[in-house]
Amino acid sequence: MLEDVKGKRPRRLAIWVGGAALVVLIVAAVLWGPWILDDPYLRDKNGNLSSSAGTVITGFRTSLVALAAAAIAGTGVWFTHRTLEHTREKDRRQQKDQDVDRYGQLVHDHDIDLLLKAVENDDVADAIDTYDGSFSSEERRRIIVADVQYRNAFFAYSIGVMPWDEFYGRVRTMLQNHWFREYWHASRHQRASLPETSLESQVGRRVDDLDRMLDEADVDEWWVVGEAPETG
Repeated sequence: MLEDVKGKRPRRLAIWVGGAALVVLIVAAVLWGPWILDDPYLRDKNGNLSSSAGTVITGFRTSLVALAAAAIAGTGVWFTHRTLEHTREKDRRQQKDQDVDRYGQLVHDHDIDLLLKAVENDDVADAIDTYDGSFSSEERRRIIVADVQYRNAFFAYSIGVMPWDEFYGRVRTMLQNHWFREYWHASRHQRASLPETSLESQVGRRVDDLDRMLDEADVDEWWVVGEAPETG
């Protein structure tokens, strides 16, 4: 975004400089154009202005002003068209972003709804169980609850509602719970199947690092373990 703003400034400056130069050129042409182009026809043999000089000068200046007005009007139409196209493109991008956000919200809500049904219904849990390991029905319910907890936090971070530092701190707290760690380890192969460049994969690797740091830390104050690194 910052680079776009920096790139627009030289273009705007060039437009203003070009416009100012054009105005100066038009004024100079109106004032001195007749003398530069038609001077031989404005004077008689003695070098004095002829009787028709006023008509020639007025006609030349009128034509020049008309051409300048047409050029300015054409430039205005062009800028209006560009502005309208830019506005339309901006509206299309905003609409697309809104559609993507709305779709992401629907997918998230559907996943959470399905997981909550799995907590209450073992048949549903069997149908969606992709966790690595063998768990009893009660254990699996606890793991699913941890899954819901993490998904909600990750979704809030991914759409910009929750800042990274807050998300990282919440996950650090979640990792103090035995069943969240069971969930995290049991779902590791799911994250491994994601593209490395995806946000979920990047965040997952940071949480893995935090998990290892908490295991290796020889301190009672677990809340100071691990800084929040960037995800990029």
